[in-house]
Amino acid sequence: MRPRRFLGSTAIFVSVVVAVTGCSVLNPRTETTPKPVPLVVWENGEPSGELESTEYVQLLRKALPALAAATNQSNFTLPEAYEVIASNPLSRHYGAALDRVRGDFSPLTYPGPQPFTPTKVEEAYETDDGPVIEVTGCEIFDWASVEGAVPSTPFTVTGKVYQFTNIEGAVKLSAEKGYPGLDCDGVEIKIGVFDPVPTPSQVTDVEQIIGPVHPDNRASAAPRLGDR
Repeated sequence: MRPRRFLGSTAIFVSVVVAVTGCSVLNPRTETTPKPVPLVVWENGEPSGELESTEYVQLLRKALPALAAATNQSNFTLPEAYEVIASNPLSRHYGAALDRVRGDFSPLTYPGPQPFTPTKVEEAYETDDGPVIEVTGCEIFDWASVEGAVPSTPFTVTGKVYQFTNIEGAVKLSAEKGYPGLDCDGVEIKIGVFDPVPTPSQVTDVEQIIGPVHPDNRASAAPRLGDR
C-alpha cells in the first residue's frame, strides 16, 4: 500500500439549511422501466464548500440522488445510477431493500438525496485499477424513513466515507462505510428534497423490487426481480 495522499480539506460551519418541498407525487413502481431522477430543490443554494469542485465530490453529488431515487422506486436499474455507481454498492442497497420486505418491514423512502458535507478528499491506497479515493464527511443519520418525510430537528449527524475507483469502465462510487468517530460538530449540512415529492412505498412483495444487472449483461439480461 502507498501512504495516503491528502487532496483537500474544508472549513467547518455551524448551520443546517432545510429545503422546501414540492406538492406532487412519485408513484410506486408499476413497470420495469425506471423513472428519471427527480429534480432536487435547495432552499438556500446548493452545497458550495471548497471541496465541491473536486471530481469525486461531483461524482458523489450525482450518485446520492440516483441511489435515493432507485430506492424510492424499488428499481435499481436507473441509468443515472449505472453511470456513477458500481455493481457492488447497488447490489448491497438492493439486498437491503429485499431484507426489509422479507422481514415484513415497509420499504424506506428518501425525501431527497442523502445530505452530506465532505470534509476531506484523499487517496487511500492503490489497486491494479488505479487509486482508491476516499471522500470523508458528515451526513444526517436516519435520513430515509417509511414515511419519507424530512426528519425532525435536531438532526443526528454521523461520519461517512465514500470510496471511488476506476471500475466497470469509469470512475464510480465503489464502496461506502460508516465513520462514527468523526467529529461533525458545527459542520454545515445543506438539505435538498425531491420535486415531485416522493410518497411512501406501496411495495409489499420482493417480486416488486427490481435489482441491478451486471454491466456485462445489461444489453441482454432481464431485470432481477426479488432475488440476490
